[in-house]
Amino acid sequence: MAGEFMYMPVFRLRTQEINVLTSFNFGDEMYPCLEVIREYLDVKDAAVEKPFEDTYMPIINSVRSKKVFLDLPAQIKEKQGMQEDVLSFFTKVVANMDTRTQYMLKFKDRADKIIPVISTYHNRNNLSNTIVKQEIDLRDSFNSLAFRTFELTIKSDIQQIKLVAQPQDFLIVDIDDYEANPNDEYVIQPIMELLADFDTCPVILVRNAVWSSITNSGLKHKQVVPEINNTLMNNYKRIRCQCFGDYVGIKKDGINTARGRSPGFIFYDPVENNSYGFRGSDARLFEDFETIIIPDVYNSASATRMQNSGVGYLHRDNFGWQMIIEILNGDRKGKSPSTYKRIAMEHYLHCLRIKIETGQI
Repeated sequence: MAGEFMYMPVFRLRTQEINVLTSFNFGDEMYPCLEVIREYLDVKDAAVEKPFEDTYMPIINSVRSKKVFLDLPAQIKEKQGMQEDVLSFFTKVVANMDTRTQYMLKFKDRADKIIPVISTYHNRNNLSNTIVKQEIDLRDSFNSLAFRTFELTIKSDIQQIKLVAQPQDFLIVDIDDYEANPNDEYVIQPIMELLADFDTCPVILVRNAVWSSITNSGLKHKQVVPEINNTLMNNYKRIRCQCFGDYVGIKKDGINTARGRSPGFIFYDPVENNSYGFRGSDARLFEDFETIIIPDVYNSASATRMQNSGVGYLHRDNFGWQMIIEILNGDRKGKSPSTYKRIAMEHYLHCLRIKIETGQI
């Protein structure tokens, strides 16, 4: 229902994610979740050792939403291949529960807007009751808390969460790549059973819809990407949750060292609730974005369906669609892969806002 919190888009704070966060109007129905994966945003901040809160507070203050979830994702462990600045942050801050809590407390002056996210540390240090410990350390400084649990940890986590959760809090159940299928007796139904008697606070079901195995070069031009399943937005209530979340229509950032990229784009079709792939030539030229991908997206059957839907999917308020038009007309440069990351997110968010406003979700 429009006007009520329903959707949590999850952002890992790369440049384009920040651009979307500070440009999109999330309204009352969307509370973004910021997964902070580095201490400094750029080398200039690192050179002067800019305070953590001075880096991220201006971004949070500029986000047009009632609330913002703030997560320093403890579920991600340090590993070989991580970008150096990411590895440094996880080693210095996230790996230590007390240090992570101190970093969260740097934002207590915006307790009216910021909701810290708590996750278990049992898999990191084998200590018990780490959720309860973090709740005690953070409760007095923030108006609300969020507890994030996962398919592999929910059975043990939920016992602690039931002890400390309050009505103004949120429970985030992250099922990673698993399909949100209420008939799944191995993953989803056991989660439903664990949630059956939990009614303390709203439950948000989160899923990564765009698998990391999907590559631009592997897309079939103008065809549905079958690996992307967007049924979460239709099924979350059947799984005993009140809200849902995902990674905003793009691939979850792997936070590893970047590799070569091929021209490609995934375009969300809200009418069918499918995602279509568009790719460049086998030569993998960045010029293909402007000469192949943009014209074919603009003239696609998906765009036609959205235009004919009559509910404003491609309205001028859809900044992602406006970027496509500007590139098509030569008014905006369109050879950078990062540009299409922003287009995809802006378009996806706008379409979900329309779906919420028109009662489709």
